[in-house]
Amino acid sequence: MAVPLGGGIGRVGCLCGALNASIRILGMLKGGTETATSRHDVGHHAAKIYDLFFRKFGSPCCRNLNFNEFDNRDHYVRCLKIAGGAAQLLFDYLETSVLLPEGDSGLKKT
Repeated sequence: MAVPLGGGIGRVGCLCGALNASIRILGMLKGGTETATSRHDVGHHAAKIYDLFFRKFGSPCCRNLNFNEFDNRDHYVRCLKIAGGAAQLLFDYLETSVLLPEGDSGLKKT
C-alpha cells in the first residue's frame, strides 16, 4: 500500500513518502469515522507535523531532501535517515500531544 509513496509519490519528487506516511498514521489514529466528525482537530495536528518536518529537514519534497540518484545505495541510505527522523518526529509529537492510544500500545521510545 505504501510502495507508491517512495520517491515522492511515484518518483515525481514531492511529497516525501515519510511525511506522507506520518500524516496517514495520524489520520489512522485520530481521523474521524463518522461524517459528522470535525476534521479541524486532525487537520491542525497534520499541519503541525508538516511544520515540524519542514523545520527539521528544510523541505517537504523528496527531490529537495534526497539529491542522490534514485535506486542506488546513497539514495537508500539518505532515505532511511529521513524516514527514521520522520518516524521519531511523529512519535515525539504524538507522545507530547497525548495522541497515542491509551494503554499499552506496544510503542516504546528509543
